[in-house]
Parts: sequence; structure tokens; C-alpha cells
Amino acid sequence: KLYVANGGDGTVSIIDTLSRKQKTLRVGNNLQDVIVMNKKVYVSVKDKDMIRVIDPVTQVIEEISNIDSPTDMITDGIMIYVLSEAEGEVVMINPTLDKIAKKIDVGARPRSMALSKEKQFLFVTNTGDDTLSVIPTKLLKQTITIPVSAEPAGIAVMPDEKFIFVA
Repeated sequence: KLYVANGGDGTVSIIDTLSRKQKTLRVGNNLQDVIVMNKKVYVSVKDKDMIRVIDPVTQVIEEISNIDSPTDMITDGIMIYVLSEAEGEVVMINPTLDKIAKKIDVGARPRSMALSKEKQFLFVTNTGDDTLSVIPTKLLKQTITIPVSAEPAGIAVMPDEKFIFVA
């Protein structure tokens, strides 16, 4: 299945890629990102300061609240990392419990994230202070802050991990 967060109308499209049949669920306004883990769909809803958790079979929607301005999400296969743009944090969600496990301070207005190939490091671009935060995933705290160009938005880690590109 394909899940699409339709930020403009506040819905998530669930598309069967074989039959091309589509269902649409109303989730909330200003949807930012969607990720699938443990047979659940996680959607960041910036206007509501929460993550909506959708069971795609029953279409029951749960909420994980207290995440100010959630935007980008990424998973390491164990946890889900969510950027809290307003608070300058990475919020870790335990997808087994669907609860916040930890909050990690990063720079101002974090914008995007990437994991290293072996998931040893989480990299976060911060548009508010023009930096890149480096978080070792075993320590779960920011250990290095690297100055970068104005308002970094995107990030990519090369597969050989010799280069990190920030745009």
C-alpha cells in the first residue's frame, strides 16, 4: 500500500498499488510527513501539535500529543524520530507503546533529518541557527554542532558515509 499525506486538504490517501483503489481518511490540517512502522501509519499534524497514528485496517486514529509543530519524521526500525520545529527538539516515539520516549535538544527550527547507513548517527539541519546537529544514536544527545550555510533545509548521507550533503 501507498500512504500519501495530503497537506492541502488534511487527508491521508491509502492506495492499493495493485488494484489502484483508493481510500481517503480525514486526519487534520497542515500535514507534514507520513511514515509506516509496525503496520501503523504515523502522520505529523503541525497545526494540532501531534502525531496521528492510523490503523490502516480498522481506520482507527489515535493521537500522540505534546509535540510542538511536528514536521519531518524518520525511523531506525526501532524508534521513530520526529522534529519539533517550535521547540528545537528531536522527539523519539516508541512505536510499540505509541508514546514519547525521549526529547533531544538540537538547534533552532530543525528542518530535516538523515540517519547514517548503520544508523549510528542522526543528523539534523537547523534553519534557525544555520547548523547541523550530530546525535550518536547510542548516546541520544547532541554531541557536535557544525556551522553550515544559511537556512539549511535538506540533508543526504552518501552510502559510503564519506560525505554528508546539506542544502
